[in-house]
Amino acid sequence: MFLRANVTIEKATIYIILENEDEDSYSFRIENTLPDVTIRAYQVGTDENLGFLMEPQTQKPFSWISPVKDKIVNIDFNFHDHGFKTESKMLSLDKINLKYRFAFAPTDILLHQAAPKKVITADVFVEKSTKVLKFTSGKDEELANEPPKPKNDLTDIKMIVEVKIRRLGISLIGNVQRQRRELIYIFLRSLKVVYVDFHIAHELNCVVRYFNTDNNSTLQSIYPVLITPTNVQAILQEKIPVFQFSIQVSKDSKQILQINSLHFQLAKLIFRAEDFTISYLFEFFAPILANFRQSKKNELSLFFEADELSKPKPEWITTEKIFANISGKLFYLKRLDVSAIRLNTTFLHTYRRKGTETNQLFNSMTSSLGVALTNLDEAPLRLNSLALRDVFDNQAGLSLKLFNHYQEAIIKSIFKLLGSINILGNPVGLFKNLSSGISDLIEKPLKGFEKGALEGSLGIVEGASSLVKNTLSGTINSLNKISGSLATGLSSISMDQEFQMDRERRRVQRPNDVFEGVGQGLGSLWVGIERGVEGVLTKPLQGARETGTTGFLKGAFQGITGFVVKPVAGLFDAASKVTEGMKNSVTKFDVKPREERVRPMRAFYSRERYYKQYNHIDADVVTLVNSIKKGKYSQTSFVEALQMITESNAPERSFCFVATTEFLFLLSKTTKTLHWIVEVSNIQNVQLETSRLCIYLKAPTRKIQSTVVMLFSRDVQILEYALKVIQNVLSMLKEEVIMIRSMI
Repeated sequence: MFLRANVTIEKATIYIILENEDEDSYSFRIENTLPDVTIRAYQVGTDENLGFLMEPQTQKPFSWISPVKDKIVNIDFNFHDHGFKTESKMLSLDKINLKYRFAFAPTDILLHQAAPKKVITADVFVEKSTKVLKFTSGKDEELANEPPKPKNDLTDIKMIVEVKIRRLGISLIGNVQRQRRELIYIFLRSLKVVYVDFHIAHELNCVVRYFNTDNNSTLQSIYPVLITPTNVQAILQEKIPVFQFSIQVSKDSKQILQINSLHFQLAKLIFRAEDFTISYLFEFFAPILANFRQSKKNELSLFFEADELSKPKPEWITTEKIFANISGKLFYLKRLDVSAIRLNTTFLHTYRRKGTETNQLFNSMTSSLGVALTNLDEAPLRLNSLALRDVFDNQAGLSLKLFNHYQEAIIKSIFKLLGSINILGNPVGLFKNLSSGISDLIEKPLKGFEKGALEGSLGIVEGASSLVKNTLSGTINSLNKISGSLATGLSSISMDQEFQMDRERRRVQRPNDVFEGVGQGLGSLWVGIERGVEGVLTKPLQGARETGTTGFLKGAFQGITGFVVKPVAGLFDAASKVTEGMKNSVTKFDVKPREERVRPMRAFYSRERYYKQYNHIDADVVTLVNSIKKGKYSQTSFVEALQMITESNAPERSFCFVATTEFLFLLSKTTKTLHWIVEVSNIQNVQLETSRLCIYLKAPTRKIQSTVVMLFSRDVQILEYALKVIQNVLSMLKEEVIMIRSMI
C-alpha cells in the first residue's frame, strides 16, 4: 500500500492529509525497459531490503521510505550477463526533463577487449501527476558518464516585444467619507517590459527604475509621500532599479507548468502614513473585498456557519476545499530567487472625530493611550532572501514553503516594531545610529591606512565626525519622538476638537534647521498657553448657549482641563519642534527619502466633485486656495481657474482668476498671494466691457470698499469665458436656494 501525505494551510491551520494512492496518481514510478538487467531501487540512507525490485521489461511505483532523509534514490544494476558486475548509481528525482547516461565496462579483461560497453540511459519526466524514472538501452557511447544536460537552447528566438514607458502615473480615486478623493498617486519612471518567445520557452522581464506613491487623501497630511525608496540618489542615477521581475516558462512540459526561473528584486523602501490614510484605504477596498467574498460564498468551507448546524453533516468534516488545494495543477519550479524585502515603517496616530458626547472622556483617554502605544518611527521590517531549487509541488505546497520561510522573520520584525515605538524614544533607531557611528569610527581609518598615512588620518576624521553626527542625531531623534508622543496624548485629553485640528495643521510644517525649530516651537508654546486661557473663558459660555446648564458644566470641565493640558502639550510640542530642527541641521547633508509629492493633488470640480484629465494649473490653484488663512476655504468646491494676463511686457502683473461655488478669488501667480476675494452671494450683476469684466457687489466688504471689482485681460475670449463661469456659479447658487426653500 502506498500512502501520500499532503500538508496544506487553511484559515491559519496546518492540515496533514493522508490518503491512499491509486494507479493513476502515484507520486513516483520507475520503468525498467532494459532486456537483461534487473534493477533494485531504494532511498539512500535506508535498508536496501526495503527497496523495490524490478525485473526486465517491468515497471513499479516508488515511494520514499523516510521522507525526512535525503530524497535521493540509489539504483543497483544487476546484469544478467556474467561479464558485468553489479553496480550502483545515485540519482535525484528533483529535476525533470533530464537525461542521465551511464557506461558499464565488462569485468573480464579479455571480454572487455572483445565486448562493447553497456550504455544505460535514465530519463526523468512527468506523466500527468507522476514523476517517472525510465531506464532504456543507450547507443551513444561518446556521451557516457557525462553530467545531465537540460534542454536550455535559448538562441532560437521567434519573437521579441519590448515596451518602454518613460513616465507612468496611476491615480486611485474613490468615494471615501462621503466625498470623492484621489487617495494615492502611483508614479513610475523608466518602466521597461520585454517579452521574448523562444522556441522552447516564454520569458517576461519587467524593470522599474523609480517608484513613488503620493498620499493624496488630504492636503493637510504630515506625510505627503506614502511609499518611496530610501536611497533615492542611487536610484535616480540609475545605479540600481527599484523593482525587477523576470519569469521564464518552458514549452516542453505539457502535463505540468514548468517554470525555469523566477526572479524578484525590490529595493529598500520606506512607508509613512497616518491613521486616517490607512482608514481611507480600508474603506475604499472594503466593497471590493466584499464582492470577492460574495463570489466565494457558494463554495464549501471547512467550518459550518451557525445556521447550518442543523443541516445533516457528512461522515467527515467537509474537505472539498482542502483537497482542491492539494490536488491543484502541479508545477515544477526550477529556480526561484527572491531578494530580501526591507521596509522602514512610520505610523502616526492623529486627531480623529469619534465617539459620542456621552463617552467623549473615555474616548479621549483611550485615544491618548493609543497614541502612546501605536506611533512608530522607521521601524525596520526585513524578510530574508529566498532561494528555492527544483520544487515539484502544487500551489498549496509552495504556499506552505513560503509560510515556513517568512514566519520567523515576521515574528522578529514584530519585536523590532515594539522597539520603534515613539513613546519609548525609538530605541531601535537609536541603537542603529550608534552602531553606524561606531562602525565608521573603526572601518574608515582602517581602509584609509591601507592606502597610506594621509588617507588614514582622513579616515580618523571622517569616522569621528560620523560617530558624533550619528550619536547626536539618534539622541535628538529619541527626545523628539518622546516629546511629540506626549504632546499628542495630552492634546487628546483636552477634548477640544478645534485645538486638535489646529495642532494637526501646525504639525504639517516641518522645521528645516534649528532656527526654524525654535521659531515654530515658540509658536506652539504660545498657542498652547493662549488656547488654555481662552478655553476657561469661552468653553462654559459656548456650552451654555448650546445645551443650557448641562452644556455649561461640560464646558467648564473642558475649559479647566484645557487650562492645565494645553500649555503642557504646547511645551512638549515646542520641545519636539526644537529637537526636530536640531536633528535636521545635523543630518542636513545626508541622503534622505523623498518628502514632497511628485505632483500637486488632483483638482475636483463643482459640488459633485467630478474629475477630468489632470490639469497642473488647476491642481496648483486648489493647493494655494486650501492654504489661505489656515485652510479657511478648503471646504469650498472648485469650479474653474483662468490666467488673466494684463500686460505682455509685465508678466509679473499676471493674475489667476479662481471661481468656486461660494467665492471668487484673484490670486497673484508670482507671489502666490490673495489680491481680492468676493462671496458669490454678494454679487449683484456682471458686465463685460472693453478689456475688462466688471463684477458689481450688493454691498462693499471690509477689504473691498467699492461695490465693483474688475478683471483685466488683453484676451477678450478669456473675459468672455470668465463671464460664463461666473454666470454658471450664480445659477448654481440660485438652484440651491430654490431647493432649500422647497424643502422648508
